[in-house]
Amino acid sequence: MKLIIVVDFAVRVFVELLTKGFGDTIFAMVSVFLSLMLGMERSNKQHVGYPVSVPILDRKGPNANDKSDKKCEGGLELKYALLDLPYSADGSRYSPNFSSSWNHPIYAWLGLRPALAQHTAEEHATLEKWASGRSTIVEIGVAEGVSALALRQGMAADCNLFLIDPFHFSRHPIFNFTRRTARRLVGSFLRGNVAWIESFSFDAVQKWSRPIDLLFIDGDHTEEGVRRDWNEWNKFLAPGGIVLFHDARIFDGGWTSPEYGPVKLVDDLFRRQSIPGWKIAEEMHSLVVVERVA
Repeated sequence: MKLIIVVDFAVRVFVELLTKGFGDTIFAMVSVFLSLMLGMERSNKQHVGYPVSVPILDRKGPNANDKSDKKCEGGLELKYALLDLPYSADGSRYSPNFSSSWNHPIYAWLGLRPALAQHTAEEHATLEKWASGRSTIVEIGVAEGVSALALRQGMAADCNLFLIDPFHFSRHPIFNFTRRTARRLVGSFLRGNVAWIESFSFDAVQKWSRPIDLLFIDGDHTEEGVRRDWNEWNKFLAPGGIVLFHDARIFDGGWTSPEYGPVKLVDDLFRRQSIPGWKIAEEMHSLVVVERVA
């Protein structure tokens, strides 16, 4: 227990140094220590808020028997946590014992917590299902990589998965632990081919020319950002192609609201009107799947 406290405190101070500079370090050390003590008290001394009961999954996609499947070197397990329902805005959205003080991705990179998904188990399974049989998949917005892992678990051995994310929420790129966590997690399951495009989607599309048969839009969540991704990328989808929008639907126990950009866009394009050549193929929690039919 003492070792965990020391490690946790050291990590938090290190993060503060990277993000705020030396001027705020003394204040940060005091605040971190106090939050750590409070977190330990709240968790009834169970590993200082470590998510001991988070469902850490080792899931296999529909191609589980494909002999081309490989784990990464060292046989590392695929560990990640999915959102619980009903959704809670604090750390308990993953587990009642999960403390929000463990949210920083450095803890995932260090192996002190699993990678945190922004979707539910049902959405994870939906991503796997629609990835099956595709040849070119593009995901916009990767975060810690759990949705990308779902796509990789579901896709075929000859599929190409393109992951677009600038990973720009970091003052020092070399210490970008969201990027490091995502790359490690996605690389832990070696099916198909993965290409990382570390840029904004509106920049990446300028150099894009190949057909896509599955596009997952989960980047900029403003209405303007989602609309821009839709307008700039949907032209690469052939008939039979699929576009998945995340956080695009209101559902019981969920986190979305009518003010969400993806909700507004999907309602405008596919509910209030009917875009010729497109139809809603499936809805699961916050996911909306649309298919190009002509």
